[in-house]
Amino acid sequence: MGHFLLVLFIFFGFNSSAYAFFQCIDIFPVNDTVWWDEARYLAPNEEHPEHAKSILDKAPEGIIVSVGAERVLFDFLLKESATTYVVAVDVDPIIIRFHQLNRVLLSITPEGDLLTYQRLRLKPNLQDWKITAQLANDKNWISDEDFAIITNKKNFDWWLKNVTNHKSFAGMHSGERLIPVNYIYNQDQLEKLQQLARGGRYLAYKVDLSKVDAVIALKEFLQEIQKSEVGQGFGISVLDISNAWEDSFPNHYLGIQRMASLLFRLHNSFEENGIILETVVFAQERLAKGSRYQWAYTGYNMPPASLQLTYGFWTKQATFMDSYNFQRQREMISSYLRADENMPWSDLTDLLYY
Repeated sequence: MGHFLLVLFIFFGFNSSAYAFFQCIDIFPVNDTVWWDEARYLAPNEEHPEHAKSILDKAPEGIIVSVGAERVLFDFLLKESATTYVVAVDVDPIIIRFHQLNRVLLSITPEGDLLTYQRLRLKPNLQDWKITAQLANDKNWISDEDFAIITNKKNFDWWLKNVTNHKSFAGMHSGERLIPVNYIYNQDQLEKLQQLARGGRYLAYKVDLSKVDAVIALKEFLQEIQKSEVGQGFGISVLDISNAWEDSFPNHYLGIQRMASLLFRLHNSFEENGIILETVVFAQERLAKGSRYQWAYTGYNMPPASLQLTYGFWTKQATFMDSYNFQRQREMISSYLRADENMPWSDLTDLLYY
């Protein structure tokens, strides 16, 4: 299937009303999907995701919608206000497969049992997965469909290659990185994610956010879960787009105009003072070849009004905001403003660097 084909991947066991809503969309069960094998943006590359906390703390109660893999869960763990649903949306099926398998691993682990989750994730054995999943299924922690997913050898082999044994996960798996959000080694955080997963509130779909029909379908789905008993009428609390808004480094996924279109179509799905969270690349002055890029978290209320920023670099190194990216964000906001001059705009709320 094409890289930019709209595919919404439904987690088995999701409530029937939401499933019925998606009958008009192409649905590909895991066993019928041709998955890409190579992990790309799967492992977390954030150095200090906790630096986004002061932005996330401004978010109201509601739904977290986010691109990415672990990033989605980090947002949930850092956010203080209540979260009704966590909805991962990504164009990359690798990301969605990670969420699907991780959700079931969290669900079959006894509540707060760090040693079991660590064993299932870091030292996986297919027979162990099967035995643990059977016990969980007998206790109604997972559905029969989830049992089939987690006991599938192809899924196990994929996890072993792309998660357990992939060098990019080494820092997180050893416990040396991402300590404030590393739920592999934090019992309270593990329990929070398990409650999210077992409660049917941890969802993931393959969605191409650059396509208008995909965004409209996503918006309708969010409205559906918003009206559910669990949703309690709350809309989007956080939309985390990472750096997908860029049309330069490191991808060409959305870009400025498609990002503006995305925000325009989703604006009335947000809670009042809902947050848009992004990352923006910046670099050391006279960046040497081979040096690592560094990133900024930027957050603003939906809808945004301007980029009147005050610089407050956390690093002692001489740094500067990449002028091209800074200008492109201004263009994005300007194009969004032009889309509807009568919308009630609010000010940028925060900017953090990491």
